[in-house]
Amino acid sequence: MLRTMPIAVDMCSWLTLLIACRCFGNVNMGKLCSNEAIKLDNNTIARYALMSSMYVESHRLEAIYLSIISHFGKWAQQS
Repeated sequence: MLRTMPIAVDMCSWLTLLIACRCFGNVNMGKLCSNEAIKLDNNTIARYALMSSMYVESHRLEAIYLSIISHFGKWAQQS
């Protein structure tokens, strides 16, 4: 949906859609929005917080662990 818009899509657009996905419990669409947000800015903490809360609410705790490990692994490589 956002990809076909005639205007430039920014981080705010993807995070807004990610918030909507959290409200409606759509984890799969949330993951898509999260991945698109990563492409724009890999250091956005809000994305990780929103995805973590979505995973908790959907009882997918292993996904939280993998998300945290992947984030801090990339951060450690940059340092």
